[in-house]
Amino acid sequence: MATASGLGGEVPPPDLMDTPHPRGDDLANPLRDEDLGIDTPDKGFQPYVPALLLYGLVFCLGWLLHRQTDLLEIVRRRWWVHSICAGLLVFPALVLGQYESLGPKPHLREMRLLDLLVYALLMWSWVLALLGVFLHFRNAESRFWR
Repeated sequence: MATASGLGGEVPPPDLMDTPHPRGDDLANPLRDEDLGIDTPDKGFQPYVPALLLYGLVFCLGWLLHRQTDLLEIVRRRWWVHSICAGLLVFPALVLGQYESLGPKPHLREMRLLDLLVYALLMWSWVLALLGVFLHFRNAESRFWR
């Protein structure tokens, strides 16, 4: 019989598929202690409201930009501003994301709210920066992409 430890005692493999997904009421408590980051719609067949709102908002932004092409021109011209903002917000987002893992701290709820705000600004800065970069540098017609 094969053993995981090599010393004769059996060590069961970790069963990562049985770890529960905390689902709680995310809209009532957006500052929950579970997973942070961009929510994904992987919680089951029932629509996961935070992910639905996030991806719906991004879809609406894309639709708005598609319908009003003058806004795309503004994003194209300001690609470097959004890139600088995204680059500058990476370090504060990393620091604020690690704040709660350092142990019990005062003002944890306020720091969590600040973390969510910085993370949202970082995400939208990257979206607008990458959109502007591609509009600025890859705006020519291409038979490959058609």
